[in-house]
Amino acid sequence: MTGEIVSDDFAAQVRQALVNLASVLHAGGAEPHHLVRLTWFVTDKPAYLAAQREIGLCTARCSGSTSQPCPY
Repeated sequence: MTGEIVSDDFAAQVRQALVNLASVLHAGGAEPHHLVRLTWFVTDKPAYLAAQREIGLCTARCSGSTSQPCPY
């Protein structure tokens, strides 16, 4: 983790944030399904809404809701 913004693409930023979160959880002996709540603060609602489908897919992968694992 370098702290750099990975892309101007909203969904790519969400994907990287979820991968980072899963990596931190994994390093501590936990998994994403141990999370109870995740709060999002969105400053660009149109960008969020436009990327909502891809964000949902990323969230499902990183939470273990699909057969495709989160790539941490």
